[in-house]
Amino acid sequence: MVHDRVDTGSFYVTHEFLAMMLDRRPGVTVALQILQPRRFIKSQRGEIFVKDRQGLIGLSQGTYGPAGTEYERLTGIPLGKSKWSPTDDAQLLRPA
Repeated sequence: MVHDRVDTGSFYVTHEFLAMMLDRRPGVTVALQILQPRRFIKSQRGEIFVKDRQGLIGLSQGTYGPAGTEYERLTGIPLGKSKWSPTDDAQLLRPA
């Protein structure tokens, strides 16, 4: 979602800051270890490069997009690249 709000393919964010936002430092480490070998992102010294945005959206299994759409509806603030619709390439999966 940070990538939605920047004009480049990368953004600066520290491992510590991500851990603070998610309240899970081990979870950040695990996520980076999963996403990098799959070539969705590249992470180095406080900078994350998004290499496969559509892959990341697909990996989210339908959880990416609806929250941004609702935020935009409630606030009227457009979120730029985060525009999402149910017809996007990402397959939508609903919890059973």
